[in-house]
Amino acid sequence: MITLQVSIDSKEAERMINNLHIKVPIEAGNAAYEFCKQVETELVVGAAKNIHTGKLITSIRAERQTRMRSVVKMKKTGIYLDRMKPHPVWLKKGRLITQWAKQHNYKGFIMWNLSKLTGQIERGIWVKPHPFIDDAYARAFSRFDIILRNYVGKAIVASK
Repeated sequence: MITLQVSIDSKEAERMINNLHIKVPIEAGNAAYEFCKQVETELVVGAAKNIHTGKLITSIRAERQTRMRSVVKMKKTGIYLDRMKPHPVWLKKGRLITQWAKQHNYKGFIMWNLSKLTGQIERGIWVKPHPFIDDAYARAFSRFDIILRNYVGKAIVASK
């Protein structure tokens, strides 16, 4: 017969539980910030594939608002590009979209109602949304459990 005696010092167990109570929320806040940085990276990659402007890409950033709360910020134009309704755009001189159409040898279609008003042939193109936000969240969220497990594991190890 084998007997096993386990003894736990109540002071040591109490100290470990108290440390967990303090360190787990801090590490969860760190995990949230790390997740926001992952979302930021995925948003930049998705925006770079679909959108030809550096102003939007440089505006995407992860920020820590409090110790427990982190957010990802970007210009409203990114949200508008992600969720706009398909619509026609008039190709006027000096617009970036006109330069893009010329670079890609895209003539567009004739906007007859506008041509009647101006007296000359006016061209336009049909633009659609560039959905990149939901794809970025899906790619980043697939790694969220790994990030959370790592940070909470750090808190458990540190509390011993």
